[in-house]
Amino acid sequence: MIFYSLRKRMKRKILNYFFLLKVLFISSFVKPKDKKVYIDIRDITLNRYLFNFMKFFVLMDYTVYLPNDSSIIGKMSINSKKGELKYAAMILKEKIKIGKPSKKSNALWITKEQLSNDFFNSKYYDNKLYYHVPMSKYPLMYNSEYLSINTDFKTNRKKSGFMSGNFDEKRYEEITKSNYFDIPNRREIFNYINAQSYNKKIKSQEEFVDFLKSDEDSAVVLINAQDDFRLSFYELLKSLEKFSFFIALPGVVMPQSHNLMEAIGVGCIPIIHETYANLFVPPLVNNETALVYKNKNELNDLLVQCFAMSQEDILILRKKVVDYYDLYLSPSSIVEKIVNSKFDKIFIQAEHISLNLLENKNI
Repeated sequence: MIFYSLRKRMKRKILNYFFLLKVLFISSFVKPKDKKVYIDIRDITLNRYLFNFMKFFVLMDYTVYLPNDSSIIGKMSINSKKGELKYAAMILKEKIKIGKPSKKSNALWITKEQLSNDFFNSKYYDNKLYYHVPMSKYPLMYNSEYLSINTDFKTNRKKSGFMSGNFDEKRYEEITKSNYFDIPNRREIFNYINAQSYNKKIKSQEEFVDFLKSDEDSAVVLINAQDDFRLSFYELLKSLEKFSFFIALPGVVMPQSHNLMEAIGVGCIPIIHETYANLFVPPLVNNETALVYKNKNELNDLLVQCFAMSQEDILILRKKVVDYYDLYLSPSSIVEKIVNSKFDKIFIQAEHISLNLLENKNI
């Protein structure tokens, strides 16, 4: 048994070094850009949010440098098709460098001591030396083909609410069972809206296309991507551009979900629960950067009000939402804040891990 364990560890070490050498070889052909950032990811959870954080620097024309660490590179390479690691491993497909940049290069350094997953600890929220990296889109949405965002304010959109996603009952009840956040879960809101007269039941992509082309309006469209049909990334973005309002529903274990970032990015007005709105920094404000409700009755009243809003008022609110995205949620704004501020801590959320850190603090 001891021999087997040693052999397994040796095999892992050899594989780690093999993948490190492979990435080192590939990165040796990368010509560093004028802007450089070294990100020490050795003590942070390797997940989609970390990938997005690093990808933002790539989008802003930085060369990203990662630690010369065989265990980290090996872990991402060996598990490049598993769970959250498959998203973190996507950074290895970018034009990155391994090792530390020259001290003479004026590179930005983000140390492992600066990075933390303790995202939900409230004592860190009001400290200006701490930065919480905002929720971001699904990682593939930052590919170049999906970044041509339409924020056209001349074309009127449907005065209807929209959301497409997973509504699995077991998964999306977790947030209620964990009792961290005072917010109705995704399935609760789905069932509530389904029972209302303004709910537009659509079961196929053909029906959805017909609705978008029609003059029918003042409805809420919730597409169950698991049971009915799934839109491609491109189809989803083009569909969001047709709607004025987005029904912002919570994720599996926390209110934040990537689909809201995608909707705000194309100028949809969030219809959002107060708990969710307050997790934004700065918080989303009712009738300024969102339409905020506290309970299901308020949600119903809010939706009825939306259907009666003038196109002029909708356009004013949409512009404020897009301005908020540009100032606080866009890759450029996030990179700019980190470059121009000397943050002691940069918090990157990690779902269950971040919640476990919060629970351990409360024991």
